[in-house]
This record gives sequence, structure tokens and C-alpha cells, in this order.
Amino acid sequence: MDVEFAPLLAPLRRYARHQPDQWEAWRTSTPYGPVHVQLSRGLPPGSAPEMFRPS
Repeated sequence: MDVEFAPLLAPLRRYARHQPDQWEAWRTSTPYGPVHVQLSRGLPPGSAPEMFRPS
């Protein structure tokens, strides 16, 4: 796993377990432009579970 991704997992799992009712959407700025993050309890329309990186 990526060096920065692994430490992110524990707090992200804790947040996902207790916070989002249905979905959450975030936008953060980077030097390369904005990054959009969506958390959801369901798969986005038209996507397959195999598309997602397991944690």
C-alpha cells in the first residue's frame, strides 16, 4: 500500500462506520487543481465492485 494511504485507513474506517448516513462529498484544493471525494454506502451507478481498491 502507498505510504500515505495506509495511515489514512483507520480514521477513514472509523468515520465511515459512524458518520455518513447515506453519502458524503468533499472537495479539497491541491497544487494540481481540486480533488473530489465521495463516500457512499452504495456503489456509484454503472460501477463494479472490482473497480475499487480494497482496504
